[in-house]
Amino acid sequence: MREVDLGLGRTRYDTELLDLTPYNWNKEGFVSHPIVVADGTEMWAILMLTNNVDFETMGTSKGPLLIDSSPPLCGEAGDGQQWFNDITYQRSATTLCANWDGFSDPDSGLQSYTVYFGTMPNTSNIVEAEVLSPSAHDMCAEGLTLEHNHTYYATVSAMNHGHLHLTCGRITNGVLVDLTNPDATGAWAKDGDKPPTDMEFSNSASQVMNATR
Repeated sequence: MREVDLGLGRTRYDTELLDLTPYNWNKEGFVSHPIVVADGTEMWAILMLTNNVDFETMGTSKGPLLIDSSPPLCGEAGDGQQWFNDITYQRSATTLCANWDGFSDPDSGLQSYTVYFGTMPNTSNIVEAEVLSPSAHDMCAEGLTLEHNHTYYATVSAMNHGHLHLTCGRITNGVLVDLTNPDATGAWAKDGDKPPTDMEFSNSASQVMNATR
C-alpha cells in the first residue's frame, strides 16, 4: 500500500467537511486530520486506498460519527422508586431503589444510564454498575443483605451519543435502613386536649381530640 486519502462528509457520498487529502501509508493503518465541527454534526469518514501499482479502493465508515464535545446536562437523582420522591428512610433490608429525571443532551441525545449502589457516595460495593436504556427513570436492586442503621447511596450517570461518549452523574443523599419498631417506653395516649387527664365523655358531635407523648 502506498497512500491513503481521507475525506469527511455530511453523508457517505460527499466530502463537504474535508476534501480527500493524501497521506503516506503507515503500518498502523492510522491517519488523523485536525478539524473543527459544530457539536451535533454527523460526520462520515471516506477512505481511498492506493497501492504501488496505482490500483484504488474506496470505502466509507459503517455509520456516521456524531460530534459532541460537551457532556450531557445533569438532572436530579433520588432514593426510592417513586419519581420526584426522595426518601430518607426505608424498612426493607433486601431492596434498594433509585429514581431520576431531567437528564438530557441537546446535541447528541442520551445513549444510556449507568446506576450503582454503595455504602459511600460514588461506590458500587453493594450493587455493581448496571447499564440501562435512555428511557429508564428508575431502578431497583433486590435480593440484597442490608444492615440496620446503615446509609446507602445510589449513583446515576448519563452518557451521550457523541464521539467522546461524555457523561455526567448525580449521587443521591442516601437512604437509612431502619429495621426496628419505635420505642414506646414511657409513652401514653389520652382522650381530650388536657393531658394528662383522660377524658371519658364529650358534648361535641363533630370534634375528636387526642393527646400523646
